[in-house]
Amino acid sequence: LLIPSALLFIWNRAFRPSACKAHCKDELTGVKTMLESGDYDPQDVIYPLEDETLLGMAKKYKAA
Repeated sequence: LLIPSALLFIWNRAFRPSACKAHCKDELTGVKTMLESGDYDPQDVIYPLEDETLLGMAKKYKAA
């Protein structure tokens, strides 16, 4: 079951490394543009190392 599932990812163009790199680049470019323009609410930004909820989730995951 694992091998057929892996082959589906290999054959699918959306999961090829070049497609993944292009998607990540597009996402990061969008985030960079948004941050540089200042067109966002600073309260919407979550700093993972300062957010108690996210830190608690990471500690639970690490302990498991």
